[in-house]
Amino acid sequence: MTSDYLLLIPRGRLLGVRAGLGLPGIYLAWIGFGLRYAAPLQLRYRHRFASAAGPSPVPAAASADG
Repeated sequence: MTSDYLLLIPRGRLLGVRAGLGLPGIYLAWIGFGLRYAAPLQLRYRHRFASAAGPSPVPAAASADG
C-alpha cells in the first residue's frame, strides 16, 4: 500500500504543480492510479474464475425458417 502512494504522490505533484494543471492534475493522477491498480486485479479475477468455471455452454441459434 505504501509503495502505491510512493507513485501516486509524485505523479500528483508532477501533474498538479509542475505541469500547471492544479486540481484536475491531481484528479488525473488518481484516475491513473486507479486504472493501474484495477488492471492486474481484473486480469487475476478473470484468470481465476475462467479456469474454475470451465467452458460456458452456448445455446444453439434459432433458425430463421422456424
